[in-house]
Amino acid sequence: MGNEDLGKHLESIGDLNGAAEAYSRMRPDVSTPKHIVDVGKHLVRVALQRREWSMVNAHLAKMGGIQGPEDEKVLQPYLKITQGLAYLGQDQYLDAALSFLSADASVPSTTYNEIASANDVAVYGGLLALASMNRQDLQSKVLDNSTFRTFLELEPHIRRAVTQFVNGRYSACIGTLESHRADYMLDIYLQKHIPTIYSYIRNKCIVQYLIPFSCVTLNTMNAAFGSPDRPIEDELVAMIRIGSLQARINTIDRVGFPRQSNRLCHVC
Repeated sequence: MGNEDLGKHLESIGDLNGAAEAYSRMRPDVSTPKHIVDVGKHLVRVALQRREWSMVNAHLAKMGGIQGPEDEKVLQPYLKITQGLAYLGQDQYLDAALSFLSADASVPSTTYNEIASANDVAVYGGLLALASMNRQDLQSKVLDNSTFRTFLELEPHIRRAVTQFVNGRYSACIGTLESHRADYMLDIYLQKHIPTIYSYIRNKCIVQYLIPFSCVTLNTMNAAFGSPDRPIEDELVAMIRIGSLQARINTIDRVGFPRQSNRLCHVC
């Protein structure tokens, strides 16, 4: 108890190194599964604050598999959500998305809300799935996921953005996400990843938009994806250079030619 109280005090004043040492000293004195989990949660919380993602996974591994069936069910969303944050911190967006999407929504949020709220789970899972999954996976693993649907109901705009992408309404999907960008820039875990996540989603939308066409005018692309401060041709050139878009651009006639498509030519 002394080490736990000391650890909480040190954590509250920002001495995370001291808090981690105090919590670690509790380990030789614990033996029951509940106490092992409690100590693990203390260490995980400090590791998250220190952004030590590998340590988060190490502590979670020690907590997993020591519970009975009922206790394991209660602990499941905590483990999945925390693991998702660790993957997110390591830029492993697909693994993070799968972790959030598999969290059991039937367990009360009080078992994990010291780490993230149910609303956070909806946002993290939805955004990361959009950034890392194709249309088929978004339909089956997000929209048709009966467990994750409970989380999505708390953040309807995330469900709307996923639905818009699946239905081919790419500019609407981007618009929905852009209207909430400022909110996500305030999130302590998402903030540093938002430019990359949004870039991945936007690039996917542009690539998917071009698939049905053998050619498309830059004016049409500007109407769908352009902005006053950045013409779409600059973005297309950048995507072609890094290999995320297979296409050619005729800058004289202002027409783009997706190489992977041989369908209609959209020159309106």
